[in-house]
Amino acid sequence: MPVNEKPSVASEVAGPPGPNVEELFSDGPVVLFVWKPKPGWPVEYVSRNVAGLIGYSPTEILSPAFYFIDLLHPDDLQRTANDIHNHLKNNASQFEQFYRLRHKDGPYRWIHDYTRPVYNHSGQIVRIQGYLLDQTPRKQAELALAENARQTQAILDNVIDGIITIDENRVVTSFNRAAERIFEYSAQEVLGRNVNMLMPEPYHSEHEGYVNNYLQTGVTKIIGIGREVEARRKSGRTFPMELSVSEISHNGKRVFIGMVRDITERKRMERMKNEFVATVSHELRTPLTSISGPISLLLGGALGELPESARKMLEVAHKNSLRLANLINDLLDMEKIAAGKMPFELSTQEVMPMVEQAVHLSQPHAAQYQVKLSLVERADGVQVRVDGQRLQQILTNFLSNAAKFSPKDGSVQVGVKKLDGQVRIRVSDDGPGIPTEFRSRIFQKFSQADSSDTRQKGGTGLGLAIAKELAEKMGGRVDFESEHGQGSIFYVDLPLVATKAERVVDDFRHSES
Repeated sequence: MPVNEKPSVASEVAGPPGPNVEELFSDGPVVLFVWKPKPGWPVEYVSRNVAGLIGYSPTEILSPAFYFIDLLHPDDLQRTANDIHNHLKNNASQFEQFYRLRHKDGPYRWIHDYTRPVYNHSGQIVRIQGYLLDQTPRKQAELALAENARQTQAILDNVIDGIITIDENRVVTSFNRAAERIFEYSAQEVLGRNVNMLMPEPYHSEHEGYVNNYLQTGVTKIIGIGREVEARRKSGRTFPMELSVSEISHNGKRVFIGMVRDITERKRMERMKNEFVATVSHELRTPLTSISGPISLLLGGALGELPESARKMLEVAHKNSLRLANLINDLLDMEKIAAGKMPFELSTQEVMPMVEQAVHLSQPHAAQYQVKLSLVERADGVQVRVDGQRLQQILTNFLSNAAKFSPKDGSVQVGVKKLDGQVRIRVSDDGPGIPTEFRSRIFQKFSQADSSDTRQKGGTGLGLAIAKELAEKMGGRVDFESEHGQGSIFYVDLPLVATKAERVVDDFRHSES
């Protein structure tokens, strides 16, 4: 500002602030400093409340041996001096500064300094007045937030999963480094653009309609639910991706957060594993049949009566060939389920005949362990829509396990009970129960409780995993109850199908209402 345009400030020049000013700055948060425009900027005046700011009394500060500049943090000294020089050079009438001052006790305090140069009528600076406010708590909070932001960004930049945020208009608002690596785009190439650029057809064309439908109806197909989808890299190549989307509100607006993971390698390994299992299983089945067939014929007396020693050896071979056949069948079933090739012929059937047949077919197996199977609860007339062969497979697995793990002369009980909208078929035993540490893995593939007893009993560790998959494919579920040392109950729940009489009654009730 030109000197001749400065307002008259003669009233501010004559001596230190008056009584009114002294009263104003006696005990408030703002401390008044007045510096002389001389080398070292000696303090001409300081308000009485200065001790609350930096710990020094006014007497100490006004001492000739005191230099205000000595309190400045070394990292702030040059910057602050340059700021003052530049503002005064430009004839600034006021300006603000942020710097750190050393407290008398040692620690530094962050200061907000609202500075006003005081000029005489000739435009010369006669003093500088600084209104100082302690901003340490606020600055510490800002620094903490900045540090948290840096840490958060470092985490986002180094996680293995891609993280993408979009707004309600499907515009990408953030794109972390993992997303850059996965999609082969830089963040600058994606930010501000529609997220459908990362999608191949038909997702590319359908995405906008899906989001609009969700915003209007709240009906979601993916938000809050992880799923596998196809995505597109910058090169145009598509790849399988695991996607999980969540929604938050920010400043009153919806923000969608997508967690993405490239599962190309996982899919490749799964495909190789399934192909290997299928190939090995098929290759084993043919020679196994050529072995087990002749053994069965020999045991059946096709070549006449066998010596007792030979019969015992053939029975062992036959038993183990059957175990191997069961393993191969389980492996093939898992491969079919994983590939989505397991056939299901669903039809409406009564539950009890299928349960009775499963119990009947399992009696010889239970007899090997000297275990008795009994049907203790019935639900006659109840219908379900299932594949009868697959339900038999589930129940046979339950009954086989129950017999295998029951004590000698033990009892396995089967019960059928109609529940709310479903039927429960349960198989209970009085065996050792399920160890606590094994329960979370019991329906996983190749899971077996790690105990010598389990190993002696044998098994593939696939039966329960297959039962779970089969039940879910038919709209049901499997689960269990167990207390270690007190037996187990495995059950399958299946949705009921109303009988004709029940449908007539239901229609009548609706018409009456």
